[in-house]
Amino acid sequence: NTLDRCTARQQLGIDEGCFVYLFFGNVRPYKGLETLLEVFGRLPGTELRLLLAAKIYSDYGERFVEAARQADSRVLVHPSRFFANEEFQRFFNAADVAVLPFLDVLTSGSAITALSFGVPVIVPGVGCLPELVDDPAGIVYDQQQPDALYHAMRAMQERDLGPARRRAYQ
Repeated sequence: NTLDRCTARQQLGIDEGCFVYLFFGNVRPYKGLETLLEVFGRLPGTELRLLLAAKIYSDYGERFVEAARQADSRVLVHPSRFFANEEFQRFFNAADVAVLPFLDVLTSGSAITALSFGVPVIVPGVGCLPELVDDPAGIVYDQQQPDALYHAMRAMQERDLGPARRRAYQ
């Protein structure tokens, strides 16, 4: 991990004043990415960015990447079949928060990686995620509640991310 936030954002073409939500991982139906695109599209703010580091392995992934590119000009899509370990730092260091809106999951390598970079996370209360994420390291939302992801994403914009980053890293 050798890139600072400013350099990571410069490499990705993201202004320093932006608030960046990151999804990093495989594009699969159970990841809830259609919901993420829909919710992000409703968030107000020209300074918001949704950074998608999307690992694609299928026609489903290809279709999602195309839909994401057309969804909102604030969405930045970086698709690949493989991200080398040294590339992870660019995405995680550019992010303010990782959003992993899984519909169903037992565990998440993306959540663990985000926390190891000191990036707070927004995750649903499924699988082991509620045990992995505590306050202030992130927000665990109830996906059964209407607009829970939307409210979690808005709430994270209002947080002091300094303590959240420290707790995430711990």
